[in-house]
Amino acid sequence: LTATLSTGSFVSGSGNLSYIITGTPASIGNTSFALNIGGQTCTVNVCVNYVCRAKVNATDYKNFMCHNLGAANTCADPFTPTWEINGGYWQWGRLAQAVAGPTGPGAGDANDGPVSGWNTTGAPNGSWNDGSKTANDPCPSGYRVPTKVQWGGVLANNTITQTGSFVSSATNYGSGLKFGDQLMLPAAGYRSKFNGTRFDLGETGTYWSSTQAVINAGYIGFTGSSDTFTFDYFRDAGLSVRCIAE
Repeated sequence: LTATLSTGSFVSGSGNLSYIITGTPASIGNTSFALNIGGQTCTVNVCVNYVCRAKVNATDYKNFMCHNLGAANTCADPFTPTWEINGGYWQWGRLAQAVAGPTGPGAGDANDGPVSGWNTTGAPNGSWNDGSKTANDPCPSGYRVPTKVQWGGVLANNTITQTGSFVSSATNYGSGLKFGDQLMLPAAGYRSKFNGTRFDLGETGTYWSSTQAVINAGYIGFTGSSDTFTFDYFRDAGLSVRCIAE
């Protein structure tokens, strides 16, 4: 793995110097490059990205974002579940995050209580769409919310490995499922449709799809490697989002 950084110019006594830094980091994640240019020294910190992907049918892989949307640290190891990659929670069809994820590992950092002003009205049909990315899709450019069919393909075509105990606890950020060798989804629980209270952290993983049902919407769920499924749930509940490449 080689990291390349191009930062424009370095100001020294002799003027502006353009430069490119290349190197081979010892590990993925935060990597530091030491610079010594024109007698001046500094350290440049670079986040070396992972590649995350899984099969969505018998033959085809798709790239995913490596962290849940709203993750506190997008440079953290995406294959080891921690509070930093737990992420926030979205209501189906909404652009804005319904409630942020944890700010630390402790029970007091969980942000798991009722949410003032929780929206109890589900978004209308077409807010998210399987055929094209809508303006309400919260994923960044080049990514979108996966379809229910794509999530079903992930379940059907990848070896599923369990990490952690899958026991509900206000501080259990250590549970998740790995799909193949390059995609892991933490068991981040879900938020109540009534007031946004969080439930089942460490026991349940729930991730929206873009697929609408009659009054609900599709999602992927799991409570361990032996219990995985796609189903429909209330649009005004708060679930995790993991974006897939368009």
